[in-house]
Amino acid sequence: MKANILAGMVAAEGFFAIACCKRISLNEFAGRIMLIIDIQVEPEYDMPRAGDIRDSLADISAAGEALGYHPDYDMNLGLKETIKWFQKI
Repeated sequence: MKANILAGMVAAEGFFAIACCKRISLNEFAGRIMLIIDIQVEPEYDMPRAGDIRDSLADISAAGEALGYHPDYDMNLGLKETIKWFQKI
């Protein structure tokens, strides 16, 4: 939300990555979610599909320079807040 608001306040053009700037595996991400909601499930693995991205790390430096964007939350706090919001709806 913060990045969208900042984008509306400046005359920047282009596409900007908005992320936490930390590499995390899907297994670790799922594990963090399971800890927060206190549920443990075994992941199911399948063959990769065409177009799947194996490794990714967003570079948010352009958003910082053009928009003044810097994350206010670390990943754990962001996940907790997001889950709390979804639990309300």
